[in-house]
Amino acid sequence: LYDVTLRLMKLWTPIMPFTMEEVFRQFSFKGVISAQLLDYPNVEKYEENDLQTYLNFLRLKEVANKSLELLRSQNQIGSSQESKLTLTAPKSLATSLKSLPARERHRLFIVSDVTIKEGEGSLMAAEAHPAGGQKCPRCWNYFSTLHAHQEHQVCDRCLEVLKL
Repeated sequence: LYDVTLRLMKLWTPIMPFTMEEVFRQFSFKGVISAQLLDYPNVEKYEENDLQTYLNFLRLKEVANKSLELLRSQNQIGSSQESKLTLTAPKSLATSLKSLPARERHRLFIVSDVTIKEGEGSLMAAEAHPAGGQKCPRCWNYFSTLHAHQEHQVCDRCLEVLKL
């Protein structure tokens, strides 16, 4: 948080000089008397493969959103959490997505279930279907089974959180 604040302060100083001077006063710098005298932060190198994976993820998310919109326009779902996705992605992206926990994939695509398949070459496709099952009243995702907790029926993840 400190590093993010410091970098943003340096970048925003030309745009918001008075506000950034107030932020600057909360930091201690040796020999520097003003935020105006600080150097811009250095650009760190990024991995080209990571950047390409992220760009491919964004493209796949666009494809997925189009298939969800089609279901929504046909009044089969109201929200995307009422659906499940079957995604076809290039091998490298499919491997990256499969390495994530299922809950994280659900969160990234804002759906109740995600299945990942490897496609040929750079093929990206998405099939959306209504999720079916029961809606968890806490996270609003749909599951085949819910568990009793006090007077509510909740999913596995919510049950773990509520027991804490």
